[in-house]
Amino acid sequence: GWFVGSDGLKGVQPGATAREAYQQALGLPAYWESLETYGHLLEEVGFTEIQLRDRSAWFREAVQQDNARIFGPLKSTLIDLVGADHYTAWTQTRQAMAQAVAAGELTTGHFRGRKPVDRELP
Repeated sequence: GWFVGSDGLKGVQPGATAREAYQQALGLPAYWESLETYGHLLEEVGFTEIQLRDRSAWFREAVQQDNARIFGPLKSTLIDLVGADHYTAWTQTRQAMAQAVAAGELTTGHFRGRKPVDRELP
């Protein structure tokens, strides 16, 4: 069968200070790997026909566009919906994410592979 996925990934830039700041702002554990590592891991467990798609350029643009709306025309609506304190905390996390993306330390990608069936199915 086919396995298809998409995930947040560590970028190809050395170091990770901006990504670490983003992870700290999130307040959640995260175990970042690169797109290439995903490809190697899929191969190690027997997947074939592996395809990797780097979505860095799209992700960088999407984050910039989202933040332009969040800090611009949507700001007052968001504050009305969630309150100023929550908006401030959330936008600090968004800024940390944008910095990690801009530094090339955080990206996203798509990956897929086929796991051959080693027996006939009923």
